[in-house]
Amino acid sequence: MRQSLSEQLGGEGTRKRRVRRLPAAVLWTGTAASVLALFATIIDQAGNQSLYGYTEAAYASHGVTPDPGLVYAILYAVAVTIIVLWGLMFLSSRARGWWAPVLSAVPAVVTGTIALLLLTATEYGERVFSPVWGILVLLPAVLGVIATISLVRDARR
Repeated sequence: MRQSLSEQLGGEGTRKRRVRRLPAAVLWTGTAASVLALFATIIDQAGNQSLYGYTEAAYASHGVTPDPGLVYAILYAVAVTIIVLWGLMFLSSRARGWWAPVLSAVPAVVTGTIALLLLTATEYGERVFSPVWGILVLLPAVLGVIATISLVRDARR
């Protein structure tokens, strides 16, 4: 007599496979959001330079002209750092047991900290970076928290 696939796997195999889909989907989405931040910086620098324009306007009333190379170097460094962190998070999600949520929490916290620094960085009482950029970087951090929570749920099963 033929057995069903769930009986062959003991019932657990299909459930575990289904459970791992959510963290994988969130991790892929977070990685894509991180890459989006890099592409947004490239497109902005090649186009109208609105991110630099925001920073320039913040300093203009004080007679200071920021170097556009420095502004974009900071933005590129942030974008590449977040991509590397998401790569580490993606690799750590393959760990078994409690390692996956612990190792994925670190990049999520670091990404969130970077996003909050970009959103709150001020000089001369003015925000240095555009809030749009801070929110764009905050999106992977939120997805990282969701991925960590789902990995914790998976580790408990």
